[in-house]
Amino acid sequence: MRNTIIPITLLLVTAACPLCAEEKPKEQQTAKAERPAVAAKITDGKRTKFGFISHTIECPTYFARYRPKTETIEVLTPDKMESGKRYPVIYALAPLTSHSVIPRKLGERYHLGPLMDIREQDLHNKHQVICIKVMAIDRHMNWNYLQDVVVPYVDRTYPTIAEPRGRLLLGFSKTGDDVWKLLLANPDIFGKACAWDSLPKWDWVEPHAELLRGKPPRLILTGATKGAMEPVAALHDKLTEEKIPHLYHLKLRDEHNWSSGWIADAMRLLFKDFKGGNASVSSLSAAETQKKSSEASAEKKYLPKVFIIGDSISQNYMHALRRELAGKAEVHRPNANCGSTWRTIERSDNLNKWLGESRWDLIHFNWGLHDQSWLPKEPGSEERRYAVALEEYEKNLRTLVKRLKETDAILIWCATTPMPEDNRGASRPHGPVQFNAVAKKVMDENGILINDLYSFALPQLDKIQKPRDVHFHGKGSAVLAKEVARQIMEALNRPAAKADDPLNLFILSGQSNMAGLSPEVSFTPAVEKAFGKDKVIVVKDAHGGQPIQRWYKEWKPAGASKAQGGNGDLYDRLMKKVDAAIGDRKVDTVTFVWMQGERDARERHGGVYGESFKGLVGQIKKHFGREDIRFVIGRLSDFDNENKRYGHWTKVREAQVKVAEADKLGAWVDTDDLNGDKNDLHYTKEGYKVLGERFAKEAIALLAKRPK
Repeated sequence: MRNTIIPITLLLVTAACPLCAEEKPKEQQTAKAERPAVAAKITDGKRTKFGFISHTIECPTYFARYRPKTETIEVLTPDKMESGKRYPVIYALAPLTSHSVIPRKLGERYHLGPLMDIREQDLHNKHQVICIKVMAIDRHMNWNYLQDVVVPYVDRTYPTIAEPRGRLLLGFSKTGDDVWKLLLANPDIFGKACAWDSLPKWDWVEPHAELLRGKPPRLILTGATKGAMEPVAALHDKLTEEKIPHLYHLKLRDEHNWSSGWIADAMRLLFKDFKGGNASVSSLSAAETQKKSSEASAEKKYLPKVFIIGDSISQNYMHALRRELAGKAEVHRPNANCGSTWRTIERSDNLNKWLGESRWDLIHFNWGLHDQSWLPKEPGSEERRYAVALEEYEKNLRTLVKRLKETDAILIWCATTPMPEDNRGASRPHGPVQFNAVAKKVMDENGILINDLYSFALPQLDKIQKPRDVHFHGKGSAVLAKEVARQIMEALNRPAAKADDPLNLFILSGQSNMAGLSPEVSFTPAVEKAFGKDKVIVVKDAHGGQPIQRWYKEWKPAGASKAQGGNGDLYDRLMKKVDAAIGDRKVDTVTFVWMQGERDARERHGGVYGESFKGLVGQIKKHFGREDIRFVIGRLSDFDNENKRYGHWTKVREAQVKVAEADKLGAWVDTDDLNGDKNDLHYTKEGYKVLGERFAKEAIALLAKRPK
């Protein structure tokens, strides 16, 4: 490598972003991508007192409006560079920061970005990489000159791998955000981007999602200080959910600077050779990283998806909870403090956005701390009130619980944790007792499990809670996380009854009118009364707006010679739940309860509905290896008996009755009187209760019969 460099003028023609442009002939792409040339004068490389090579850049195009009018880049190369060999380059982005905010103990070291730490840990030699510190040219983090000036100059001056895989980006805090933006905007220039203690946004990734999926990972999230831990983990969850390849290594650091010990992990991830797929490293040590990597390469194990809704208490124990449930469940939560019941309902889209399109196996939820805030009744008044009155809190909870039950997930209510006597006046110490009592009433009425975290924490508050604070210190949050994890796993793995105990299994499925039915209100109590609580298993899995082909794998439209591909995914999901609920117990009877058909009526598939349902029952027979499967169908209501909106409404109704009456192990129930005075598509609250009673009555009657 040369030690002196002649000043040069650069001309750069950049290519259009391949993630945003259509695939076109190369000559067309080049012609369209041309942009004005950028002139820059770059000085000879000089050794600094720190031993790095420094280059000064003058570029009127970018620097004319800023002070200083020049910028420098610092370069660290491997100690021994082989002739003819090409090296990858790490561009470390450093912000333009006032000296007044630089930690005094770091001084000039701060402006050198990670170069000092890289050299002290010998990482430039270990990874055989050229490391370059680049400074922002203004407080608005303008990086345009990086790809237009710096990268072409470095490629012409140093023996680099002059292609995306050889150009890596590294940043922290705001520059961590910027390296992701730069990569997404210039994937034809840069290969990978690693962000530490920063807050990249899903909105930046989403436009490029389809073209990122299924490719080697290019985005990297590494550790953070306490304030960024939860947002970083939440972004990782979102990227994982959307199947965006990325690397992830969450490790807590105390100090927000280049020298807090994170550089080695970041460079390890930048140089880790992942080959395609959604590779994700999520560990806290090298040994765990290796273990996770091995597991990722093996056949993937299905993990239940757990969703946490709550305030800062759950935000603070999320990291420990993920650690407790590692390898047992995927744990997610909103990238927000969920606040009070009122706030969640007032911003009506909040809960729907949090839940998204995912199918959750279990939701652990709490509202209460913010509802109990002790506020002046009027500005300046000495009289105080709860932010949300108890009566309003109960009403809000019922609204939120209704929405959560539509997910068909296992629901666990988490009681609000205790408040110290002196908590700076934010809330009243007896508030949680009052609000938890209201919540328990609502949950008991809805058959929802309760995690009494209040009673768990109360005896040990002096050991786990911060003084005069509603929050818990780090070790206290870990204690809470352990209990929450235990409650979650108990719910996911309900204790099995004796293996030789005969059971009556009831499988409930269908679309929105089955989703609206709460078995615990009327169906389950009726069958438990008939057969005994320990002799009954009720499993429900419903999904609104779906046709029968989502359950029946061999479905085909009228006139088709063979089944369409991709059918039956909701059936597979349903049977996973069923098998998990049964465990190793012996099932004596199986009854299938079905409320569906609206979508097939709308799409005019009434002509094949009857045969499709029989095929679905046949799948269940095959699954259990038995012919005595009983079934109860809820016939569509009289919502559109004139077939004005749903062309095959009456055809589906007729098919449902015909199938049920033709089979001695089948039955159907009438729903014409369950949809209210407005003759709605969906049923009333009382209607769903009656529907459960009717289903139970017919199921019990079928079980009294014995097949010939």
